[in-house]
Order: sequence, then C-alpha cells, then structure tokens
Amino acid sequence: MRKFLAMAATLAAVMFTTTACLVNENDVVQQNWRLISIIDGDATTGIYGIFDDGSTVCIENNEEFIIPSEYFHKGEARAMINYEVSTVKQPGYDHTVKVKALECIRTLDIYNGLEEDVVADYIEGIRIHEATFARNYITLNLHYRSSANDDRIKAHDFILVYNPTQQGPHQDAYQRDGFLYLELYHDTNNDVEQYDNLVKRCYLFDANLLGIDMLSCRGIKIIYKSLVDGNSKVVTLTEFK
Repeated sequence: MRKFLAMAATLAAVMFTTTACLVNENDVVQQNWRLISIIDGDATTGIYGIFDDGSTVCIENNEEFIIPSEYFHKGEARAMINYEVSTVKQPGYDHTVKVKALECIRTLDIYNGLEEDVVADYIEGIRIHEATFARNYITLNLHYRSSANDDRIKAHDFILVYNPTQQGPHQDAYQRDGFLYLELYHDTNNDVEQYDNLVKRCYLFDANLLGIDMLSCRGIKIIYKSLVDGNSKVVTLTEFK
C-alpha cells in the first residue's frame, strides 16, 4: 500500500492527531483546503504533491498516511487536503505543508465515443456544483440522490464522454461556438434516489488520446441531464489561472 492516507471518516476525509516530523508550534501558520495531486515518486523524491497551479509541495508528515492503490491513476492520486503551511521551507519545493485532513478523489479516463449501453443505463439526473480544469484534470463537484446519506451509500457511476458525432440524448445542446463539448452520464446501479449527496470526481483529459486539437478550441463545456427537470444543461469549465 502506498503511504499517505490514514483512517476514513465522513466523505472519505481523514484526521490525525500525531505527526512524523515535529515542528515548533510557532513555525506553522495559515490553514487551507486545496486540490492537490499526490505523486508516487521514486526512491529519490519519495511522495510529494503538486497544486493545480503547478507549484510543488513537500508534505512533511507523509509517513502518517496510506492512500489505497485504487486512487492512483497513472502515478498520481487526486485529493482535497486541509493543511498548514510551515515557515520552515524544504529546499527544492515551492511549499512545505503538514496535512491535517484529506479526502481522496477517484480519477477516471474519458470515454472516446458514445456507446449504446451508456445511453441505455446512464440515464439519471445530476447537478454540477463546480467544474474546473487544471493540469489536464477535469474536477467536478457533483450533487446526486441515493438511498443513504452517509458512508453506506451504494456506489454510483459517473462517466465523462467525448462524443465526436454529437448524436444522442444531448444532441440539441451542442452549439457552434468554438468550445469542445463533453457529456456527463450518471448510473445509479439500481439504487433508490432518496437522499441528497455530494461527490467529487476527476477525469484525466488526454487530447491526443481523444484525437482532439485543443489549439482550435476556446475551452471546454460539459453537457449533463438536470437533476431538477431532466433537461440537458451545459456548464463551462473554469480554467485555473
């Protein structure tokens, strides 16, 4: 198991009360929540982080945690971290932090082409609260309904599709506006939609793998079925500046 994630808590976040590296209390300032990629480095670098602005992060207490292998995707694990910035900066990094809490985010690839089974099975509504694009990661904060509102939630599937033909359930939502359109689909896996829930998902965007020339695109938009009225809705990704 890769080191970095401790005990699970609500929303998969984790808290800890001890640290591996003791630092003077006066040397720790500024507590934050922020998106990060945890890099599974080599024997020289070890585990470190990269914020979405591209800055590198030394995680002083990385020995306190284990990240389950299923959260690593092509050598990186996406997460939201609550951290404190240390004034004792480690050389070779832009930031030195102690993580106080962590929520792992599952990362998936983007489907290339709309398959018939997606149209048939992924039919439930959803709401996108936030959508960002940075370091080739599309990160979505999603609102959906399930049979429970705690860690007993049955697994739902959320897939992102590049549909080059633009045919299908959302074909009327496409516009000739210079944006690249992706389609988000939700499958409840026969779960009962009763309670409101939030979940974060990341999708690794590989333009070459999808056969897309991003130089000709103004940006990225996502089409999805509304949780409220069942109609197609469109959200524009906020790109990290």
